[in-house]
Amino acid sequence: MTEWMTICAEADLPPEGEVAEVETAGRTYCVARLGGAVCVVDGVCPHEGGPLGQGVLEDGRVVCPWHAFAYDLRTGAAEHDASLKVQVFEAEVQNGEVRAKV
Repeated sequence: MTEWMTICAEADLPPEGEVAEVETAGRTYCVARLGGAVCVVDGVCPHEGGPLGQGVLEDGRVVCPWHAFAYDLRTGAAEHDASLKVQVFEAEVQNGEVRAKV
C-alpha cells in the first residue's frame, strides 16, 4: 500500500539545480527542485549503492558521485544502462512540508 509521507521541510529543499540527501523513516531519498517542481527519488544508486543525494544535477538527471551513472529525475531511467532505473516517487509540497507517495 502506498501512502503520503513527509520527507523533509520545504525549507530543507536544495536550490533549483541542486540535489540533497534526506533520511527519513529508515530510508534515504534524493530530493531536488527541477523546473519549479519538487522531485523525490530513491537515494541509493541501483548500480552499486552510491549516494545519489550527494551527486550533482545535470540536464534534469542526478549523477551518482561514485561512478557517474545518471538518472532522469522524472522517469528514473539510467542514461548509460537501460536495465537500471531509480525509483521515482510522486511528490508535493503541502503546508511547508515535502511529501512523497511511498
